[in-house]
Amino acid sequence: MTTEVKLPSTNAAKVRRDLTYKERQLESSVTTKQRLTMELQKREAELDKVNTLDAKIALELSSLLQKMDTMTADMAEFGKLDQLQEIHAQTKQHLLRLKKQYIGRRDAMRQQVTALTTQLENLVQETAAQETAKNLDALEQKLRHHEQNIFHLKEYIDSKSREVDYEHLKQDCFRTLQDLNTLHVAQQQRQQQLNLGIAGGL
Repeated sequence: MTTEVKLPSTNAAKVRRDLTYKERQLESSVTTKQRLTMELQKREAELDKVNTLDAKIALELSSLLQKMDTMTADMAEFGKLDQLQEIHAQTKQHLLRLKKQYIGRRDAMRQQVTALTTQLENLVQETAAQETAKNLDALEQKLRHHEQNIFHLKEYIDSKSREVDYEHLKQDCFRTLQDLNTLHVAQQQRQQQLNLGIAGGL
């Protein structure tokens, strides 16, 4: 006879607790992922701006240096070369300091973007791993469904086994045949006795 398959209640309860805990972790991970994605986009936008400013500053510095060189050459004839050279040097130093600051900001933002990207990738992997929680829940439902099916099949098989149990019917038939045979023998004996009585009377 088929044995009923049933999950231990303690294991089922533990699986449900684990599923609840992992679902909460998954929700937290999704929220963190969204926040990190927004932060990463923000940092990338800032980095693009810094890179653009870096290029603009370099272009502006090159243009100013060219203009100052031209002005220096033009004003040399008027005896203002020393003053122009001083302005040139000060402006150059100022632009170089700005460029250095923006380069520092750019490198810092690149590090932040790299860190955020790594963190986001790890979170994506963790979220993918936590998808097994959903698979476990689906598996548990399937197991419960199969358990019910097995129980119903067992009942069906038991009922059919009772319907096709010929042993009891066979014994009843044997007893009926024996009773009929006994009655037949008794009837024959009585008939013989009756015949003998009739013959003796004649």
